[in-house]
Amino acid sequence: LQRRILTFFLSNLDQVVRDAKAGGKYSEGIVDCAGARIVLKSRRPIHRDAESGAEVQHCVVDLDRGVSWQSAKEAYDEAIEAGGEAFFFEHRNPFFGHSRDSARGVGLAVGKVRGQSRRTGKAQWFSIRMPHTGFATKDVHIMDLEDKYRKILIDGPGAQEMEQRFPHLRGRVLAAGFSDYELMLVYRQALAVVIPSRIEGFGLPAIEVMASGGLSLVADARGLREAGAEAALRFSARQPGQLSDLLKLAADPLTRKWLQSQLLPRVRSRLARLNPDLIGLAMLAQARRALVV
Repeated sequence: LQRRILTFFLSNLDQVVRDAKAGGKYSEGIVDCAGARIVLKSRRPIHRDAESGAEVQHCVVDLDRGVSWQSAKEAYDEAIEAGGEAFFFEHRNPFFGHSRDSARGVGLAVGKVRGQSRRTGKAQWFSIRMPHTGFATKDVHIMDLEDKYRKILIDGPGAQEMEQRFPHLRGRVLAAGFSDYELMLVYRQALAVVIPSRIEGFGLPAIEVMASGGLSLVADARGLREAGAEAALRFSARQPGQLSDLLKLAADPLTRKWLQSQLLPRVRSRLARLNPDLIGLAMLAQARRALVV
């Protein structure tokens, strides 16, 4: 009976391990605490050996397994420069993993050398990096990727011209093709939305970014000053260093969270002063005036 119980336990344990490996959770154990950031929150002694004085402690840690945009971008650039394959992807279901502070539906796939197609020479297996869970422990086949996800690529009017003029942006810029809902998600999940216009009639994109819950960085131009008011961070279009400094602040998770908490009351105040009907009428009047001229 004891042998049967042990056999039953081992078979269940093997199945649990297999499920954990398949789900990318195998490393979530007591020993393996690898992560991008580990902070010890508290600890307390739970046992002390009478002879040696050795102490066993119960520790609580804050573990961040996520991957930053900067590290994902570096991995992408490294793979492309080496002649390999890499692409960013998003979940085909627009509601998967999306929330105000989440980008769980977006990730990076980097092709593996092993298992390349003999016919096309392209990678068949990819390692996956996700912003919230970090490196997946299991490689994914291209067919499974294409079934659940879609590539984020340059598309839409002017995309070919953009690729020719700025080849280093290939695979990193989406020129067009968003629905209203998808555009809202992009605004919300972007590190920051930069609007560097030097001349702007009325900065409607800045309003859209704020209404979507994104972080807006606008040039210090008349129309953008009017639109963003006190709720948008401004920089001089003639001094790129100012924009660089703001992007560095936005790239730091703690600083970005603090900035958004400080800007949130201002954003609410700015949006409360807007009347969509009046904005629509004003834009219609401007369009008619342009036609007359």
